[in-house]
Amino acid sequence: MDRIINAPIKKLSLTQIVKDEVALYQASSDISQFYALLDDDHQRYGIIVVENDRELDMSVWVFMMARVVDEWIIIEEDTSLNKHLFETLMARGIPRDQIILAYRGETLPEFVSETE
Repeated sequence: MDRIINAPIKKLSLTQIVKDEVALYQASSDISQFYALLDDDHQRYGIIVVENDRELDMSVWVFMMARVVDEWIIIEEDTSLNKHLFETLMARGIPRDQIILAYRGETLPEFVSETE
């Protein structure tokens, strides 16, 4: 008979969830590389695309950028054609009203301070 161990489940922080989800967008292909930039000190997480064809007008660009302020997630940029970051965060249990889509013009509530 198997033993059941009642160990507490570790709840991940909001910052760790954002970091984990952004990192999953890191990838490579024949035409470009998607590099994760993970800044724990400032709670900023992003994906930068570097095109293999360096002669393109935009050979390096921001694919995705998110940051955590207090208990809010601010998504500055998300150019994903498939599943957007806010959708993956909601699938992880983050309420939509805790996610600010700055790239769509949404702003933090006035009572939230953006100090570093």
